[in-house]
Amino acid sequence: MEHPNTSDCMVGNANFFLESIPRSLKLYVPLNVIMSVVFRPQMLLTKPHVVLYRTVYSSLQSSLFLSAYCTTAWLVPCVARNILGKDYWFTYYINGLCAGACVLFEAEPRRMELAMYCAPR
Repeated sequence: MEHPNTSDCMVGNANFFLESIPRSLKLYVPLNVIMSVVFRPQMLLTKPHVVLYRTVYSSLQSSLFLSAYCTTAWLVPCVARNILGKDYWFTYYINGLCAGACVLFEAEPRRMELAMYCAPR
């Protein structure tokens, strides 16, 4: 169910990660462009190269976070299940710690906000 095209967790999740990057860019690029236009209109006119760099960098950084978070959330239980032979309650705590650590890919000012979002999951 988690990786129907292969029986290997790592291969299935590597494919999932690569497929999720373009999907997350579709979310973050428009969001960051809108934020730049709304909150940096003067800078957009005076230093467009700086705004473009920040928009691209922020979009890539956020996409890496989201893709890594989702991939890790699927990967850890699958690998733990293969190693231990079945599901145990504590593997989901390990999963939460591993997936939650992906917040470190995100910009520091956004980490607490994303950590609060990820914590219940």
